Amino acid sequence: MATTTSEPFDEDAEIAKISASCFTSRDFEQITDNADQRVYARHLGELLIHESLEVIGLTELRRALNFSPLSPGNLLSSINFARDRDIASVSTIQEYYDRVEPRFFLRSPKNDLLHEKNLIASPPFVDSRFPSIRKIFRRRFDEIFQSCGKEINTKTIDQMIGGFFVVYQKVKRAMTPGRDTECWD
Repeated sequence: MATTTSEPFDEDAEIAKISASCFTSRDFEQITDNADQRVYARHLGELLIHESLEVIGLTELRRALNFSPLSPGNLLSSINFARDRDIASVSTIQEYYDRVEPRFFLRSPKNDLLHEKNLIASPPFVDSRFPSIRKIFRRRFDEIFQSCGKEINTKTIDQMIGGFFVVYQKVKRAMTPGRDTECWD
């Protein structure tokens, strides 16, 4: 597992920078792979910002666990409602993770609003705009991994998924468009 460097990093300051940022119509056009209509681009862009945050977080979670990254074909995945009996039947730690990995409705193949091409284009945009998001996830997962004795087991995975939700919600609140109407052009 790769670890983060020991260079100083102020997560709260980075969250404040994200929160102070604004999204222009051009930003939304870029994140939606240049959707034609401004209103459509803005609405879809808001959804894709959150979906990109999820993809970035899950990519870093998989990296921390030394599992293969999300493939483009897995970007639109079914909602994961793991049941106790399903979890009890797993034979490997990777199977366990696959059963409990967070998956949300918007990234479901049944959603007619999001398309794979948008989900491929939007995370690199968010990464380029806010490289600290990936770093925040990475640092959180590395801290959890260290606190679990650098052992990958179901407890470590469960704690990392908990960490995913903490960071996801914190960053999502910071980057939710519309929090400050002065941001809109």
